[in-house]
Amino acid sequence: MKKLLYIASIVAFIASITACKTTEQNYRAAYELATQKKQSDDTVTDRLISQENIPPQVTVGGVTLPMKTEYTRQVRDIEGADPANFKKYNVVIASFRQLFNAKSVRKRAVEAGFDNAFVVVNNQQVYFVIAQSCATPAEAEAALKKVENVKPVVMNNPYPYILSRP
Repeated sequence: MKKLLYIASIVAFIASITACKTTEQNYRAAYELATQKKQSDDTVTDRLISQENIPPQVTVGGVTLPMKTEYTRQVRDIEGADPANFKKYNVVIASFRQLFNAKSVRKRAVEAGFDNAFVVVNNQQVYFVIAQSCATPAEAEAALKKVENVKPVVMNNPYPYILSRP
């Protein structure tokens, strides 16, 4: 009797080991299920939140630009921080919660030819990478087109846009 119980437990153990194998089919099925769930969870609220991130088109001095206005200050303890470069209209190419990431993107912008790129921070500790700063809306429009053509970094919606100082 003990022998039969011992053999049955060994067979059950071997069966459980072979039954737990993960396969590519299992991974693919789980991925497709997650993708379907994500698509079905796209609610009106999610769409409104994503639309909120898109800056509105603002006409200033006869020039229409995608623009947000926010109080920011220049991060001075990094390379390229010159208060004389921080003007009213700033072309934002990225924003981050981590200063390290902002410094990295700023470095890539400088390598792409935007020598006066710098980083600013707002009151919520969001770091914005500024590719170019301009004094007038017309200059900002030209700088925005230059950034869109050169693409110093990979930019997804809503970047690039103009961050205006109040």
